[in-house]
Amino acid sequence: MFLNYYRNAPDGRIVFGKSLGHFAFAGQVANYYEGPSHRAGEVEESFRNLYPMLDGMDIESSWTGPIDRSVDGLPFFGYLDNHPDILFGIGFSGQGVGPTVLGGKILASLALDQKDHWSNCGLVREGVDNFPVEPFRYVGSVLVREALRRKEGLEDRSRRTDPLTLAIANLAPVGYVPSKRD
Repeated sequence: MFLNYYRNAPDGRIVFGKSLGHFAFAGQVANYYEGPSHRAGEVEESFRNLYPMLDGMDIESSWTGPIDRSVDGLPFFGYLDNHPDILFGIGFSGQGVGPTVLGGKILASLALDQKDHWSNCGLVREGVDNFPVEPFRYVGSVLVREALRRKEGLEDRSRRTDPLTLAIANLAPVGYVPSKRD
């Protein structure tokens, strides 16, 4: 789940990241999601472990930003409550690039008020559920994320995951690859 992602830049540098997200209490995105990553050291450690031959190279910069997550791992689209002239597409769950073509077709169909397979597909939803309620959603999100981080850290070091960590990590929403059973 906390995938290392990287690619070569046209100038030969490496763009490297790790999804270590911070959760926003009650969905309030604030300044925490701007500027350098608060977990730059952790990301650099992953980079150095993956590329030990580049140990002496400098890290040029770090960044952070919000990622939305839907309960079922699927994006969804619709009209903002009480604002029929405002459309939304959310819940890309860290997979925004691929589904945006599909999302564009759905949003275009909705914006043009067309009654077709795009505007009537299962990803068009009425309203957004806020279950569980705060503070349970925030606390649960943090607990599951930290269990996943612990589990993956142990797996990276070829160590077994304890049963409590594994049980909490298995509460991760649909859409993630299930953990291996020991």
